[in-house]
Amino acid sequence: MRAAPKPDATLAQPRPQSEHWWNSLFEHVPEYIYVIDPDGVLLYFNRTLPSETPQSVLGTSLYKWLPQPVGVAVRHAVAEVVRTRVPGLVEMPTGPQLGERWFARRIAPVLEGDAVVALIVIATDITDKRRAEEGLREARDEMEARVRRRTAELERAITELRRSELRLSDAQQLAHTGSWEWDPASDQQVWSDELYRIYGLVPGTATPTLPLFLSIVHPDDRERVEQAAVVLRRDGAPIDLELRVVRPDGTQRWIHSRGAAVRLRSDAGPRVLGVVQDVTDSRQAEQALRREKAFVEALEAVAVAANQARSVDEALRASLEQVCELTGWPVGHALLVQRDGRLLSSGIWELRDPDRFAELRRVSQTLSLHDTAGAPALVLERATPVWLRELPLNIDFRRAAAAQESGLRAAVAFPVWVGREIAAVLEFFATEDAVPDPALLEVMAHLGTQLGRVIERRRAEERLASSESQLRELASRLVSVREEERKHMARELHDELGQSLTALKIDLRTLQRRLPSPVDLPARLDAMLALVDGTIAATQRLATELRPGILDDLGLIPAIQWQVEEFGRRTGVPATLGIDGEPVPLDDRIATAAFRVLQESLTNIARHARATAVTVTLLLDARGLVLEVHDDGVGIEPARRDDPHALGLLGMRERAMRWGGQFTIAPREGGGTTVRLHVPLPQASA
Repeated sequence: MRAAPKPDATLAQPRPQSEHWWNSLFEHVPEYIYVIDPDGVLLYFNRTLPSETPQSVLGTSLYKWLPQPVGVAVRHAVAEVVRTRVPGLVEMPTGPQLGERWFARRIAPVLEGDAVVALIVIATDITDKRRAEEGLREARDEMEARVRRRTAELERAITELRRSELRLSDAQQLAHTGSWEWDPASDQQVWSDELYRIYGLVPGTATPTLPLFLSIVHPDDRERVEQAAVVLRRDGAPIDLELRVVRPDGTQRWIHSRGAAVRLRSDAGPRVLGVVQDVTDSRQAEQALRREKAFVEALEAVAVAANQARSVDEALRASLEQVCELTGWPVGHALLVQRDGRLLSSGIWELRDPDRFAELRRVSQTLSLHDTAGAPALVLERATPVWLRELPLNIDFRRAAAAQESGLRAAVAFPVWVGREIAAVLEFFATEDAVPDPALLEVMAHLGTQLGRVIERRRAEERLASSESQLRELASRLVSVREEERKHMARELHDELGQSLTALKIDLRTLQRRLPSPVDLPARLDAMLALVDGTIAATQRLATELRPGILDDLGLIPAIQWQVEEFGRRTGVPATLGIDGEPVPLDDRIATAAFRVLQESLTNIARHARATAVTVTLLLDARGLVLEVHDDGVGIEPARRDDPHALGLLGMRERAMRWGGQFTIAPREGGGTTVRLHVPLPQASA
């Protein structure tokens, strides 16, 4: 501690112990502390610039050592404090010697009677604070770190203040944080004015005691605080707690309390010094951030679940489950808007306790909800989310009796938009009479829009699937009709035209034997007989191509054998057939589909493959039918396999899909192509 020789003024010499405390306090605080007389002459300071010595500074004017604009402002403030006896404050940047830093210079008068005999100037570096205020949004994390460092510094300063009430008050004004002191032996406490204000009390209006503090602590945190007090009294271990206090006006504040036992004198018992920081604003900001994050995650979860759902019902069920999981609400219910505007239960529920809410479910599913039926009808009327409180007393809620029976107190409902129309309403129930949460309602509105898009897409997919199914049924019907028509034409050709031609041939033979024999008549009759034979052969070939009789008469295996032999005879390409499995009853339509796939595959080989060998294999057992056609030709291009204009390939795929089978066409290792048909047989599921 540096002090000038005792002036003629009225500053009293402190007692030795007080001077020791004075030294301990002011030598270690980070602030610049000066004592000046009313004319600005330096009587005391705790530090100087590195380039100055105490001897060169003491007894000189403070204004000499300050930058000119700062000196003018401080001189004016000192004069005002001397005139009004009210503490003053000057906040200005310094010169380049201290790096253009900002200082807050608090000026307090020292009075003897009504006269100002001296002034205490405390200069606090507030550069970090001003920068943090200017860039709070960008430097929030840095600011919190600085606050923590500043709090630690203030805690160390508080532990050095000892028991001087005046000096403790000055330190509290600098810290802007409440402090407390507790003597475990006498159970006496001292609170700073700031601590009173944190607790919502007027300073000095209540005697600080541990019971008074515990009465302020939130009931849910009280037991934890009592245990910490016991440990602190018994062991002297430091405490570091975050807890809630309830002010007399009912508001809650979050505080961060730290304390540690210190021994002020070797001959005295330990005392506990602590600080309390009001962290309500930061806690609320963190809670808001966590809540917003939870809302975003819930929206993402609903979007993922709804998109993965295979139907509208699954999407609605997934949404109910996610919202109940987010909010803790025990009941969720989906209602669908009918064409006439009525709301009817979809039968889709999310119930945490099905037995408890069984009556509400029964009543809801038997009602046709109209304009005054509670939250869902209000959603239709207002086209916005609705929050109803006190359900048993709400005249708009017709299910009040069931709600009261199951202990439900509030209802929330929001619309599900499909385009510009409300397609459904999701309602939820809570067991607490919760206050409407605007942020949650906004999330519900977004969720309704998002879910509506998913439902709209699912409905479009369902309509598309239905259309494809109808087209497939139509194609199957056309194939069946064509096969029946071919069978009919083949029979007509064989039975009618074939028999007529045979009869004509017989008559021509009879005529040839009975007529006289002019020179050219035998030749003419032979030509006519040859023409009839050719016509009969063509008729038989056409009948076979339209519908091989062997397929109807002998079955699939003989028909495939005949077709493979016919292909080899007609094209000259060696064709082999391998058959494995066991004879099983086979539906005529499945046999026809397999035969047509073989017929189309061999036709494509003959037209495009330029193959030198063909192998056909057939596996037939109770599990299903597998037909493979291999060739060693030039192969097929990938684009050709997926060409929508390749009607032959498309027809083979449709035949396979009609019976729940699979059709593939792929390159063959070593060159060529493999066509594979697999059709499961009905017997496999019996």
